[in-house]
Amino acid sequence: MAGNPNSGKSTLFNNLTGLDQKISNYPGTTVDLCQGTKIVDDSISLNIIDLPGFYSLFPKGEDEKVASDEMLRLAYYEQVDVVVYVADASNLRRSLMLFSQLMDLKLPIVLVLNMQDLAEAKGLKIDTAKLSEVLGISVVPITARKGKGIDKLIEVLVDKIEKTTFTFYPSNFFENSISNTIQLITNKTNVYLNLLLSFHPDIIQKEPIDFSGLENKVDYETFQTNDTLHRFKVIDELLLFCTTTTKKKSSSDLSLKIDEIVTHKYWGFLIFIAVFFLVFQALFNLAAFPMDWIEGIFMWISNLLGDVIPDGLFNKFIVQGLIPGISGILVFVPQIAILFGLLTILEDIGYMSRVSFIMDKIMRKFGLNGKSVVPLVGGMACAVGSIMAARTIENKKERLLTIFVTPLMSCSARLPVYTLLISLIVPEKNIFGIISLQGLMLLGMYLFGVIATLIVAGIVQFFVKNDVKNYFIMEMPVYRVPVWKNALATMISKSKAFVMNAGKIILAVSVLLWILGTFGPPNKFKAIEEKYTVRLEAGDADAEAQLNAEKLEYSYLGYLGKGFEPIIKPLGFDWKIGISIISSFVAREVFVGTLSTIYGLSDADQTITLKQKMQKDKWPDGRPIYTPIVALSLMLFYAFALQCFSTIAIVKRETGGWRWPIIQFVLFSLLAYCASLLVYQLGS
Repeated sequence: MAGNPNSGKSTLFNNLTGLDQKISNYPGTTVDLCQGTKIVDDSISLNIIDLPGFYSLFPKGEDEKVASDEMLRLAYYEQVDVVVYVADASNLRRSLMLFSQLMDLKLPIVLVLNMQDLAEAKGLKIDTAKLSEVLGISVVPITARKGKGIDKLIEVLVDKIEKTTFTFYPSNFFENSISNTIQLITNKTNVYLNLLLSFHPDIIQKEPIDFSGLENKVDYETFQTNDTLHRFKVIDELLLFCTTTTKKKSSSDLSLKIDEIVTHKYWGFLIFIAVFFLVFQALFNLAAFPMDWIEGIFMWISNLLGDVIPDGLFNKFIVQGLIPGISGILVFVPQIAILFGLLTILEDIGYMSRVSFIMDKIMRKFGLNGKSVVPLVGGMACAVGSIMAARTIENKKERLLTIFVTPLMSCSARLPVYTLLISLIVPEKNIFGIISLQGLMLLGMYLFGVIATLIVAGIVQFFVKNDVKNYFIMEMPVYRVPVWKNALATMISKSKAFVMNAGKIILAVSVLLWILGTFGPPNKFKAIEEKYTVRLEAGDADAEAQLNAEKLEYSYLGYLGKGFEPIIKPLGFDWKIGISIISSFVAREVFVGTLSTIYGLSDADQTITLKQKMQKDKWPDGRPIYTPIVALSLMLFYAFALQCFSTIAIVKRETGGWRWPIIQFVLFSLLAYCASLLVYQLGS
């Protein structure tokens, strides 16, 4: 499957393959290779490879080069049964450019005209029978988003696909002469393929081609220019013959009118802030009830198991260790699902492309460009996939800067940390009846992440060389009604991935923390138990809680935390926070699970929430630990600190070495410490 970006190719791929697909990497690259299978019947199955979207066989970015090289390899080795070319029927002129190049490679090809609904809305009528007759290939109209035309496409694919003789670019005498010379090396009679191979000899892996002996070669830029101009000339003639346009108020006309406001140099920014303000308001307001419900269920389970399981170590492990750790993550699933769902809807309706456009001018001042916005906004969900999305940025410096600063965007793993700390210091009040104060605070933390990202990028840009001038070119899709099932599917899949990935870590960390927090030097533990024996026998209500707290303090976990406490005490953090910070270097979201386990060990009361236990916690002199300034200091620490091994690994892979991830980790850790230190010392 091949086609331009935003042509609906991936939607068609997902429609055909469903869940029967896998993602790997092209050998020697970091570009995703998506493969899937469509079972037609007992005797026929379609093995499908979905190439990255690209515009031309004259590539710019890494994704484009991988896709174009793959097409040349397939043409050279003749290893493909059929190329399914997915074209945007509502923008056919642009879509047919790459299609015409693939046609001239003489590959067996089927032309799929996707987005028929948008074409009809524009008043564009395509005579597919005429187009099929002229090109000598099958042309199938579909609307992949709605599943229309898929059955017809499958019928075409299971039949034998013949190569066409239609040619878009008739080579001149000089090019034919060069091709004849190249043919002696490649044994290929296709002039267009030979000329392209002369520009990309490295794609032939089994038998490298040496073109160094050629006295004359076609100039690359001249050939590309002539190729493009002539193809569009033929495409225009073809469209004139096969399409008709009726005057109709199209969705693109409406999109242009909306864009006059949405992409306005002043109103655009206000709308951008308003949109994300609503997103973060929704994170608190819509998620409040399911979060309370989940928290209540786990408290009920904890009390139930505490009564059913006999007293002993296993009871304590389940009630004080495992359940608090897991519930500390699951309670935030509603917020994560809402965040992913809303971001998917914004992408689906076409708004995220507008965000890239309006932010381009600002981004350039900090060494980035408008295309950096997509990875950065995606960083609000997860830095790993967003860093991979930076491959679409052709300029090497801007791509590297985008990768470097994306972890500063507040990702979904920080969301549980922010939510817990904000709930400690900001009351659950609404202003004007609908605007949540907690939502405003959360928006402020995300905006802080954006500002920090830009400032760091602006500084780091002076240390990265760049000799290439880059330009921002992005196609604006028309505004569309979102496919709600896509948003729902994204919410489910992303939440499931979050829970499964975090769950494995939390389970391991919870077990380790429980062991370290339950056991300690035997003599010390015996002395503590003897200290409280009389009070326990007398029925002192506070004795058990004080006993648990003191045993935790002198456990192996307590000694570890106390050893780390002098380093973090200037930030306002005690040893319990220190343990949570250390454990969260595995993954940020482990912070809340760790606190849940620690406070479960220190306070056996399972009728109160983690937040209530934290609010009760005090320093030895009686001062509360979680003051507003401490919570702010801790949030700033997590805003900067790079506590995600997966992010470090993906940066290493994308940059090709350990240099940049090491610089990231050291720099962001220093920023986190200094920011927390400054805020706490000035505010206390």
